[in-house]
Amino acid sequence: MYYFFILPALVLYPLLTYKITQEVWKRTKSKRLTIITLAIFLLIPTWDVVIGYGIFLYKWATWSGTKIYRTVEAEGMYYEGAYSIISEGSVVSAEYYFRKGYNVLETLVDKDWSGPRFGKEETRREKIKPILYRCTYDKSKKNKHDAKRVKCQPVEKPICRFKVTKHEERILNLTFFTNTVFDRQERAFLGEARAISIKYLGFGPVPFFSWLEWPDRSYYENWWISSNPKVAEFEFEVVKPLGNLNK
Repeated sequence: MYYFFILPALVLYPLLTYKITQEVWKRTKSKRLTIITLAIFLLIPTWDVVIGYGIFLYKWATWSGTKIYRTVEAEGMYYEGAYSIISEGSVVSAEYYFRKGYNVLETLVDKDWSGPRFGKEETRREKIKPILYRCTYDKSKKNKHDAKRVKCQPVEKPICRFKVTKHEERILNLTFFTNTVFDRQERAFLGEARAISIKYLGFGPVPFFSWLEWPDRSYYENWWISSNPKVAEFEFEVVKPLGNLNK
């Protein structure tokens, strides 16, 4: 059914490109304007490849990377921009963090996660007024994967010495990730990881050549690829846990 709409577009679009380019040449007699017009029509269905991959490869070579200046040990970390989603009073992904071996998690929560399992039709992340939470882990429960082991309470100020800031910015089909670890006591950066990821886009009729599948989706897992996979858990390389809760 999808190809029923695509195939006519593949026939009509080249004809439309030819007619408009020809009309520009007849009216202006300008090679420059004619070439620009043709370039625009060629770029419309391929912008995610021509522009996106160009920026992606350049930033991969010049901007992406990992730098660790010093590693430390601590009971926990203070997050901004990560673990910032709360659902039913519990910080999302907090249990995963504690299973790494840390004893305390502090995070500035600014999003509320809701979805079909909470009686709503769609999964949504709604912006809320930022609230600072301190979470601890109950080691006494037998089931170490029980989400109820995580206890989170609002607090006024963070006490964790090491601050993790995770930032992401989306432009076109690109996402720029930055993960930094900062020593709040000595006011010094312990490390920084940066990555750029590209995601294959195909929405609506533009670009309507999306069915051609520019990248090999069997290789680009989830239709995206990152220049530095370490950026997601970079803080765990810099700040090691003092104790191991899995013992």
